[in-house]
Amino acid sequence: MNRNLLAIAAAALLAVSGIIRADGEMKKPATTKPTSHATIRIIKPWSEITTLSDEQRMKIDEIHKLVNKQTKAIDDKEKDDIAALLNDEQKTQLAEVEAKGKEREKSMHAEKAHHSTTAPAAAPSAPAPGAPAPAPDNQ
Repeated sequence: MNRNLLAIAAAALLAVSGIIRADGEMKKPATTKPTSHATIRIIKPWSEITTLSDEQRMKIDEIHKLVNKQTKAIDDKEKDDIAALLNDEQKTQLAEVEAKGKEREKSMHAEKAHHSTTAPAAAPSAPAPGAPAPAPDNQ
């Protein structure tokens, strides 16, 4: 019985020594779980389920990221396979169409950014004294 007690005491001492640093400070055991729901962002409808555990939220996030990666790979393969069917003239035309699309996206993004940073337009005011009157709106 003394041997068992000695073995248990030795095991406990080893376990505690792994948690206490040499300088005497306690260190927190490593954990892979996040401490709050806010650290894991999941999309609807899953985010609407209020009783999900952190583990479930982590798994949902992992699955979502994996599927996004797989979807991108499928999209890229589709584009490559279709591009392989095109002749040089069609590939040039495709490049032009894609460039126009990117330019359109860029201008829409810039316009959104501009609108979100500017104040709404003020109501028209009366012209300054001595300034010519604005032209009538003939519609």
